[in-house]
Amino acid sequence: MKTVRYINITNGIEFLDDRLLGPEFGVSKSDIRFIRIQSTWCEQHHWSRLVEGVSDDLLLNLALGNMCIVYDASKKNTKQSKALRMGIRFISWCCLRLWYNTEYLYHEGLALEDSGLDRYFQRTYNNLSRTAKRKLKYYRKFVDKDRVGFLLPSCKKTEHDGDYDYFVNKLMEWNNESN
Repeated sequence: MKTVRYINITNGIEFLDDRLLGPEFGVSKSDIRFIRIQSTWCEQHHWSRLVEGVSDDLLLNLALGNMCIVYDASKKNTKQSKALRMGIRFISWCCLRLWYNTEYLYHEGLALEDSGLDRYFQRTYNNLSRTAKRKLKYYRKFVDKDRVGFLLPSCKKTEHDGDYDYFVNKLMEWNNESN
């Protein structure tokens, strides 16, 4: 199984300082991709917008059976940001439902911990816009039935929340590095 790494912008950019995403751990610059899963859309329950905005690259990698790790930083919670705790989980749930006709797949970080969340996701899925469902259904034709792609979160506490000068400078440094 191939591992594909996504940095959720904006706060996830802090992971560019993280040695775990460096060549000493076998991660080259070309292995790092960027995604935007907006915590505001999770907070405001704009689930159709969230799904419609999901990166095509991410959905294709999941369909191909790759492990996709999304890195983000949180102001309050070091375990998971809202984008990871709800957004990633909902995207995973929808893909499992549409591609494998199941909501359940037990893997560390992916299993739903309570049936209340599962019922909420089912109701939310039923109310997704036609455009959102069509986007997810499109990738079903690429699904590797022998390998299930995993969407896993990785989070740390942010040290630069709202410091856009830091994020721009960090991206510029990263972009100008060779690797």
